[in-house]
Amino acid sequence: MNEQMSLKEIEDAYQMRVSKISHEIRNPVNLIYNYLQLLEKDLPGVTQSPYWEHVTSNMDFLILLLNEISALNNSDNIHKESTHIYMFLQNFVEEASTELTKHNIQIHLKKESALPRLDIDVIKFRSVLHNLVRNSAEAIGKDGNITIRVYFEDLFIVFKVTDDGPGIPEEYLPTLFEPFVTHK
Repeated sequence: MNEQMSLKEIEDAYQMRVSKISHEIRNPVNLIYNYLQLLEKDLPGVTQSPYWEHVTSNMDFLILLLNEISALNNSDNIHKESTHIYMFLQNFVEEASTELTKHNIQIHLKKESALPRLDIDVIKFRSVLHNLVRNSAEAIGKDGNITIRVYFEDLFIVFKVTDDGPGIPEEYLPTLFEPFVTHK
């Protein structure tokens, strides 16, 4: 019997396949990452090797790619909930500042108007903010500021994340939002 699959069934099968592949790759990647942390703890001198930064940097990149595959694969799954957006941002900034102060980077939140509640997928929105702030912090390096501005304008809530890093080179702009493209 030759049954045709619906488009939805094909998409579901594709997503399941990608999830399985990502999961199978993520397991050994996490093990390697854990062993690298143990190695660093047991042999602190290993971090002085000229190869250490390359290994850890590539592990971070591999984990980032796996996260992007997972995010892309699950991008259609939205779980909205009514959220007091300013309180959400305050919590996010508080959590982010803990990590950023290690690099002498300050994060600021500026509410420039009254804000309505917003129906958002909290996990996906937090991930977007986390990526923007992480990119800003990496661009700054050490000693700088990141500012998140939020305001309500013409039926839209506007979010602007700025930093005092060097900016994005113009030649990177065309591919800035393409999945799996990085300019690090």
